[in-house]
Amino acid sequence: MTKLCGFISLLIISILFTLPSSAQGPFHIQVKIDTAQNFNGKYVYFSFVDYSNKNDLKEDSVLINNNHFEYHGNLKTPGILTNIYMKEKDVDGLFQFLLLPGVNKFYTHKPLFSEVTGKAIRGFTNMEILENKDALIYNRYNSIYKVLLPEYIWALNNKKEMNQVFPTLNKEFLPLRIAFARLNPQSYTSLYVQKYFLFNELEDKPDLIKELYDGLSDAIKQLAEGQELAQKIHSLFELKQGAPVRDFTIKDIDGKIVKLSDFKGKKVLLEFWASWCVPCIKNIPKLKKFADNNPQVHILAISLDDNKEDWKKAIHTHNFSFVTHVSELKGTGSDISSLHFNVKSIPRAILIDEDGKLEELDYKIK
Repeated sequence: MTKLCGFISLLIISILFTLPSSAQGPFHIQVKIDTAQNFNGKYVYFSFVDYSNKNDLKEDSVLINNNHFEYHGNLKTPGILTNIYMKEKDVDGLFQFLLLPGVNKFYTHKPLFSEVTGKAIRGFTNMEILENKDALIYNRYNSIYKVLLPEYIWALNNKKEMNQVFPTLNKEFLPLRIAFARLNPQSYTSLYVQKYFLFNELEDKPDLIKELYDGLSDAIKQLAEGQELAQKIHSLFELKQGAPVRDFTIKDIDGKIVKLSDFKGKKVLLEFWASWCVPCIKNIPKLKKFADNNPQVHILAISLDDNKEDWKKAIHTHNFSFVTHVSELKGTGSDISSLHFNVKSIPRAILIDEDGKLEELDYKIK
């Protein structure tokens, strides 16, 4: 494992890292396909993994013609994880890459062959990135996971619990992923990895998170996602028991402005929830009992919905009118939940004392 990690580290170090030419804007995917794949007349599909919750891209498809296909769209961020795949029975796998504004060129080589069956493995697993340096960089980062793929498959075949196996495997190459972020301060990919992957895994090591962020170039830090990561890191140091909680402003269900400071002098329970969250709905009776037994505590229910009608309907359907309801209507991209309090899952309750200081960051309602 040590020799393998050393090899990949050298591979990563050898790559030139540059800032995307545009922080957002139109993108253009161009893919040429080897004739041996025989894909003409078939549809290729695109899906997008948008951790930022800022892009409007949905699953889409285009027809392959003359061993070639193209796809256009617009990005509101410097990058988004994109999957290319087909829905044909005899086509295997998908290709995942970091899509950037501008031209993204690829070439799909001849089919690979299974060492077990000897049959051709048709699809986009044998795809080469031609233009898009950050996509190439992310591909190198993503290849780290392939090191553990045989162990992961073995665990699946032996009916091991994935919630136990994967964290163990993940820890084996966490130092390599940290090295990736540290060694590439000029790359948007480094920011992407820090914000969407490493932050959650290193939340108990705020000094290390800050060191990695501080090492990024000023240009990368100035990106919107860079500034958001800075806020999340600031919250890690700020959210300590007994420390003052930063004030925030949000709208209630009638559109009126509500401030956290409006409730100073009373204890406040922040309850993060959403209409689509089943555990949140099941938690409402507990919350009602808590409210009845603790009238001195003001409950501020912060919804992570993005649809006002769904939000209002859930409040009515589940008799949830005994608290103050507020929302940014930004879904899981809510600034207050993700940047202010680093809420990763819901339901989540945070207790603030009468002086506006943090009493408990993860309050358990009994």
